[in-house]
Amino acid sequence: MALHQRGSLGGDCVGPADGYAFRKPQRLTITVPWNLYDTLVQRSDQQGRSLSNLACYWLERQADQLRRDSFPHDGF
Repeated sequence: MALHQRGSLGGDCVGPADGYAFRKPQRLTITVPWNLYDTLVQRSDQQGRSLSNLACYWLERQADQLRRDSFPHDGF
């Protein structure tokens, strides 16, 4: 898995004093076409979730698909 760093690692990790650290979520700002924005708003309203949460879910699903397409499993 590729690691993409922005800034120093210390600012991106939080955790107990024993040195165990995990990555905290990062904020991302994007500009999208109006029709995509409208689709996201309508779907988030239907599902009773925030626009940010729905957009994150969609991005995670797409990233999972890209990973599966990049690393096929033994012909399955």
